[in-house]
Amino acid sequence: TSEFPPEIESSSTSLKLATGANISRTDLAIEILRELDHDYSRIVSGKFSSVADEWAGNCSTLGKRVKINIGQRRFTGRAEALDEAGSLLIRTEHGRVERITSGDVIVI
Repeated sequence: TSEFPPEIESSSTSLKLATGANISRTDLAIEILRELDHDYSRIVSGKFSSVADEWAGNCSTLGKRVKINIGQRRFTGRAEALDEAGSLLIRTEHGRVERITSGDVIVI
């Protein structure tokens, strides 16, 4: 039986499924906050480009076809890059580049 509701089962995962390990929520929260604090310090000291390069290097979505859902708006395209503000840049099927700051991004 799935640990996710049927409507999100096909596009969901969990840390347990991805790693095979039970991960403490407290330890995870501490590590996330530590990393956010480190990146925030770099950003406010003028080193956003190094943070963006690190994010892009860890972004498994770049270069892949994706489906974007933003409210009622839906479209597909290719995830091309992260811009200087950290937005995801999607080249749509019509050749236009869309800047995505929030929404659902699904690799297809």
